[in-house]
This record gives sequence, C-alpha cells and structure tokens, in this order.
Amino acid sequence: MSQILNFKSEYKGLTSEEAEKRLSMYGCNEDSGADSGSYSLKKAMLCPRFFVWIISVALLFLAKQYVMGAVMLLLTVMLTVGDVIWQMKLYEKETTLKKLGGMKFRAVRNGELTLVRKEFLVPDDIIVLQGGERVPADAHLLESEDLTVNEAVFTGDPTPVTKKIGADSSRTLPKSTCIYKNTIIMTGSLVARVFATGEDAAVKREETRTASRFENKIKLPVSVILIMGLLETAVAALLCFLRAEELKTLTDVLVKIALPAISVGMCFIPSQADKLVRLFYLNGAGRLNRRHALVKNIAAMEELSAITCVLVEKSGTITKNHMEVADIFTDERKLFNNVCVLGCDHAPTVPAEKAILLYSTFSGTDIKALFENEREASYAFSESNKMAGNLWRINGQRLLCIKGSPEEILALCTVDPNELHYIQQKRQAFAKQGHQVLAAAFTVLPEGQEAPEKLSEARYEYIGLIALENTTRDTVPYAVKSCVKSGVRVIMLTGDGKETAAAIGKQIGLQSTKTVLGSELDFAPDIEDVGIFAKVTPEQRIKVVNLLKSKGEIVAVVGTETDDTAILEESNVGISVNSTASPSAAESCDMLMSDDNLLAIAEAVKESRQIHRNLKSALALLLAAHFALALFAAAVMAAGGTAVFSPVF
Repeated sequence: MSQILNFKSEYKGLTSEEAEKRLSMYGCNEDSGADSGSYSLKKAMLCPRFFVWIISVALLFLAKQYVMGAVMLLLTVMLTVGDVIWQMKLYEKETTLKKLGGMKFRAVRNGELTLVRKEFLVPDDIIVLQGGERVPADAHLLESEDLTVNEAVFTGDPTPVTKKIGADSSRTLPKSTCIYKNTIIMTGSLVARVFATGEDAAVKREETRTASRFENKIKLPVSVILIMGLLETAVAALLCFLRAEELKTLTDVLVKIALPAISVGMCFIPSQADKLVRLFYLNGAGRLNRRHALVKNIAAMEELSAITCVLVEKSGTITKNHMEVADIFTDERKLFNNVCVLGCDHAPTVPAEKAILLYSTFSGTDIKALFENEREASYAFSESNKMAGNLWRINGQRLLCIKGSPEEILALCTVDPNELHYIQQKRQAFAKQGHQVLAAAFTVLPEGQEAPEKLSEARYEYIGLIALENTTRDTVPYAVKSCVKSGVRVIMLTGDGKETAAAIGKQIGLQSTKTVLGSELDFAPDIEDVGIFAKVTPEQRIKVVNLLKSKGEIVAVVGTETDDTAILEESNVGISVNSTASPSAAESCDMLMSDDNLLAIAEAVKESRQIHRNLKSALALLLAAHFALALFAAAVMAAGGTAVFSPVF
C-alpha cells in the first residue's frame, strides 16, 4: 500500500474478525434518524382500521353470531399479517434504494486496501481519503499530503482549512490533527485512524425517511373521510335506534343498532392509501434505475415530478467540456504562445489549459523545452481573482506569466486608452460568438525580490487575447424544448461573462436569455424571467437556489464538483452524474445519472410525471370507491331500508 499511495508507513489495519467484533460492539456507522420506515406488527395494530376490525369481532361474538365472528376474526388476522408483509416488502425496497446509493470508502483490512461501505466502518479502521470525498467517520490523522478540509458544518465558513500531523492539546472542536464526519476533503490525500462512528461522531446528520409532498397532501382528504365516517356511524346508530321496535336484550341492541352502524362506518376507512403512494414511487424509482438513473429516495421521485426549473452548469452538461482554441488576438504571436504555455500547468487537468497547450504545440512552440525551466512558484485559479499563473526562472530572468479573465488582467496592465478600447471591442466580438475569452500577460521580477503572495500584487505587460470554443452538445436544444413542453424552465449557470453566456443561451434555445451577474443578485429581486446567471461563485449559486425557492419554484440542480455539494443539498432535487461526479457530490445528490446529457434528465422528469399521474388516478379510484360505498349505505338507511353491509361483507 505504501508504494501505491506514496505514504511513508506500512498499515495492516484490522482483520475481518476484529472488524466484526467492533461492529457488534459499536453498531453501524449511521446517523440518527427518527423513523427508518421499517414496519412491525405493533405498528399495524395501532392503525384505526385494526381497531374497527377488533370492535366488529367483539360485537359479533357478543351478539352470539359466532360463525360470523369467527370469520371476521380470521379475516382480521389474515389482513393484518398481509399488511405487515406488504409494508416489510416496501421497507425492503427502500433499503435496497439506500444501499444502491450508498458510498464505499477505502480502508485497510487484513493488510490490504479494500472498499468498505460507510455503515460498516468501525473504530480503529485505517481509512484512506482524497480530495472530493466526504469524511465518513471521526478520525485522527496519521499521514497527509497537501490536505485542506471544508469544516463549514462546525464554523459555517466554507473556506478550506489546513490540517497537521501530531497532537493537539486544545479542548475545542475541531482539532487541527483530526478530521470529522460529514466534513469534506477539498484537496490532498490522507491516511487516518477512525476513533468515533455513528452516534459517537462529533457532527451528526439527520438521515430520516422524509415523507413526500404527495404523502403529506393526501393526509387531509383521508382525515376528512375518517371524520365523515365517525359522523356517519353516529347518524346510522341514531336512525337504527329510532326505528328499532324491541330492544329487550343486549343482543337486540348489538344486532339492530351497533353492527349496522359499524358496517356503514367501515366503508369510510380508506385502507392502504399511504402504502399505495410508497408502492408507486418505489416501483417508479426501480424503473428509472433500470434506465440508468439511480433515485436514492422516494421523496425525490415526487419532487422530480413537481420541479418547475432546473439549474444546469454550462460546462459538462450543456457543452462537451472539451475546449479548442478558436482564435487569438495579439501582435506578437510567438511571445504570446510562450506566455500562454508558461501560464499553464505542465500536467493540466483544466480543459482550457489542455486546449492552449495543444494549440501551441501545433503552432510550433516547443512546450517540452519551456517546461524544463525551473518553476519557482505556482498560483492556482481562484474565484476571487479569476486568474492563474506561474513564476519561472528562464535564462537568468524571473518571468511571471498569467492568464485569466480579461477584466481582471487588464486592470493590472498599463495599456494605452485607444488600444484598450480596441481590445475591449475584440473581446466583445469573441464573446458574442459564444467563446470563452482569456487574456494573457507577463512581468519580469527583479533578482532578489520576493515572489508576490497574490497575482494582483504585481503590474504586468498585456500580450493578447485567446478565444476558446466549448462546443455545445447536439442533443441540448431538443432537451431544452422537451423541458419547456413539460413546463420546466431551464436556467444556465456559468462563470463566463454576459455576452458569452447570452450567445450560448441563444444557441441552445433557452426561453429567456436575460442574464444576471452573480454580483447583481442582491439588487435583482425579480428573477422570474431570468434564464442565465453569469460569473457566479459557488456561494452565489446557493443564493440563486434560495431566491428561486422563495418565489415558489421547485428547483432541481445538476452538479458534479466538490464545490457543488452545498447547492445539491440546498435544492429540492440534487442531480449528479456518475461518470464525472466527485465522491461528495455523488453522496449529496438525490439522483445519480449515468449520462451527463441534459436529454437524459428531461426523460427522467417525463417518466416521473407519468408515474405521478398514474398514482393520482389510482388514489382517486380508491377514495371514490370508498366514498361511493359509504354514500350508498347511508342512502339506503336514510330511505328506511336495512343495513346493506355487515362487518364481514
């Protein structure tokens, strides 16, 4: 293991037998939940339907109708057992959904690195985590490399904090030498020893089975029907009493008053309505799973059918996330290519840097020779400064090369006003074609001068613009039309500027290309006709979701990055993509797609709405049948007839 992951020590971990003992001692590594959704005979016996059946059995025996009483008792036992079995099967389906959506983590067992489900991790397990993963249990750090952790669950501040190896004598949480359950690893990798799981963890997250919106909605009509049943039973008993000729014995009272009244009341009990909702949604989730869309809970099924808008990130969902250089604007092409290359990482992971290196290679730039120079410092891209760069030592000179947002970089350059106007015109022309535009600049630092802490602390010489094309997917326009037909508004989120975002919006056929910048959110209360949010940070994305929800929208969000974890949890339906999702995004979402195509999401919405329509039809039929029976029985008795039904029939 140490050779594979480049860690210093060898780790044997727990044996399988030791892990099983600790699992039985400490229990599963699960957060607290009020109602797991499980069912039992006790729960079945506490429902109103069971009480009515038992009262009917008692009345039949007291009325000396022993055969009918025995039949009713047998039916009560059979229906109650059947109810328990049905509920247990529904619970088993829910558990299966939970397992399908569960996460596995790398742990050392029996001296080997293996995948262990989150709930089966135990104290003293050696776990291995890396950037993008949510911490599964409280653990003490043994080794780490470039580790930063988002501990917003403690402080509310999403700014990543660094961790260290060793001891921390502080009594306050979080400690700098530990990682805690439900925090998120932002960068780096680590080895840690688990010391607390489940209820013993410092931070707990509720994982209860939440009732769907429709389950809550049917509670009112069901309650109304039950109240009507009680009133109808009382009225039926009064009518029977007024018409009864001789009530000399208890048997006469039971046969002529109690049993007919109970029979009418039983027609008002809408049995299995709540179970029908769960059954339809669970079966629907199974159908979507077979279509490569893993729905993790039944509440998400109902929310998916009710969504009114879907927020999608431009990169990866609307576009192919594969960039190419469309054009450049510079007076010194060779110098421009060199500066752009030196502003990139030698092993790029960002599509823009990959495109720049590929273009420079085909333009004749020897990128291998450039990267053989000594790199003194590296500056990663951040949402605050919108630029990145590297400090190199080349032929005895210290050259700081940067690339990034033209607005940010031009503000750090000394440019003639006339030239600046021409540059801005060219930038707008590129943006209106839907291209992402980057500016490049450089400066020579004097020998002995310390490297700047931030790129914004230096002055630069502007060298040119580069236009990057991120081709949209062919199926996106059709998917947008499909969503619009279903009454779902597609809203695009992007880090690009207004012109670029509006151009992409027109290409894919958004209903509205009205664009609001992230910096304008506090001053844009009317967002009902907004189709694009441009230059938005992760924090501003959450603000967008909350603004839409405050307007009564049911919001679905598509996210795959570690920074998307918060917005996925904040939305009504969080959607991620299996092939590109970070572990924390995959764990936080409600639905995990196998395809990052927007069309697949549109099809999932369409399928869930059909399931919802079928459920409404089934419930309407069930409730209408009960209501019709009750009205028929009441009408016959009101007309002077005898009871149409008995408790058995």
